[in-house]
Amino acid sequence: MILPDSSKVALMGRIFEFTSFAILFLLLGPGPSLGQQLRIETRVYVANESEPISQNLTLFTERTIYDFLNGKQQVSIFEHTAGIFVLLDSERKVQTEITTDDLVKFTSQIHSLVKNGDGDAVIKFLADPNFEPVQFNAKKQELVLESSFVTYRARGTREDDLSLLRRVRFFHDWYARLNATRPGGSPPYARLKLNAVLEEKQILATEIHKRQTFFGSQPQTLSFRSVHKIDRELTTEDRHRMALAEADRKGCQAVTFREFRQLNSDNTQ
Repeated sequence: MILPDSSKVALMGRIFEFTSFAILFLLLGPGPSLGQQLRIETRVYVANESEPISQNLTLFTERTIYDFLNGKQQVSIFEHTAGIFVLLDSERKVQTEITTDDLVKFTSQIHSLVKNGDGDAVIKFLADPNFEPVQFNAKKQELVLESSFVTYRARGTREDDLSLLRRVRFFHDWYARLNATRPGGSPPYARLKLNAVLEEKQILATEIHKRQTFFGSQPQTLSFRSVHKIDRELTTEDRHRMALAEADRKGCQAVTFREFRQLNSDNTQ
């Protein structure tokens, strides 16, 4: 998921990673069948503010997942059957690719460096989070993953379509790993655990709250919430967006992943 261009949202990107592969089979094996069309509208808010700081539209087809940021000309295209992310910046006319194998290697390196280093306690927790015990209210379809550093509160509806649940988790898992590569990104493992529990409890999340506490000379707690609207059919406008994204790919110059990230970083300053 491509993060918005503002200092506030850059901080959000560090602590509100969306998208997770905690199970080795899912990491190394094929993903779920994504034949069914699906669209997810996501809005991210700071605490209880009424105006979102980020909006994404995610469109699923049989072989590809398109993620559009705030209606801008930044798109991530996940060709999941090939195991490739294409990051597209139509404004700068550049694009790059990263494979899922490279994402697994990158996040594994993060895990090792952070867990064995002497860094911030919160970041170390994010590399190896523990939320036991999970609090689950089946009647309200709410769950809580709580710790001293990070707390997730999620609510939604019960979903009996296990294939749909796997598809939604598949999306959030891989995009959490992709977001870890962004400037200021944090390890994806806390979000991975949330995704796993949501699937296990058969909850299709419509709202997720995240609270994170930073300790130091001036302890600070930051809160964000994401609201998700899921539909099982694509619109005519959705298909037009995807067609435009594919057309833009033909006119964009290929650059290295590092160069693409540097351009994105420069744009957020």
